[in-house]
Amino acid sequence: MMNAEQKAYALARAAYQLAKDEIKRYEQGFIERETIRNKDGSIPEHIWALDTDFDEDYFDGLCDKLYAEEGFRALCDAETEAYKNLQAAEDKLIDFSLSLPMPADVRKTLSEHRKDYKVRDRLIDLAFRLDTRTVKARA
Repeated sequence: MMNAEQKAYALARAAYQLAKDEIKRYEQGFIERETIRNKDGSIPEHIWALDTDFDEDYFDGLCDKLYAEEGFRALCDAETEAYKNLQAAEDKLIDFSLSLPMPADVRKTLSEHRKDYKVRDRLIDLAFRLDTRTVKARA
């Protein structure tokens, strides 16, 4: 059973992943529609994954054409919004982690480094490992 912070984070993470997946599918559809191929005939997974010996003007033109499509821009906007929501949910989950009983010096150190990627990731991981049903009150 998850608490409110864990649920919000899980939902925000799923929404962000969905947004990223939709962009990838759209880009792959664009690559297929435009019959974009590498020199060896293989289909790149992303535009940026084209063979490196293509000229930059061709690459820039493809990018401009893709970003000119309203559907793609809408997906990018949705991904940006989903990312902002994920960051907010992460912050609340980290606040929850830091509100749990722990030595003051540990809390201070973790709070000071909460923007550090590794500390942030570890606090999120620990928040999900915690069985919240055993926590009766916050410190």
